Amino acid sequence: MNAASTQILLVIEFLVKPIQVGTNLALLQLMWVTVTLNGSFLTSRGAVYSALAASGLDRKCIKKCWCALRHLVI
Repeated sequence: MNAASTQILLVIEFLVKPIQVGTNLALLQLMWVTVTLNGSFLTSRGAVYSALAASGLDRKCIKKCWCALRHLVI
C-alpha cells in the first residue's frame, strides 16, 4: 500500500475503534470500500451490497457490513 492508503486506513481504524468488536471490523471494511478509488460504488450506482461484492469481499463479510450499516442508520 502507498502512504496515502495507509493514512486513510489509520484514520478509519481510529474512527471505528470505540465501537464493539465485530461491528467495528464490518464498518472498517464498509468505509474502506467507500473511500477506495477502485470504482466499485460507481459501477454499482451506489448500491452498497453490489459495491461490497465488486470489491472482492465474501458473502459473510458483506452480510456483516450490511448489518453494521443497517444498525448504524437505525
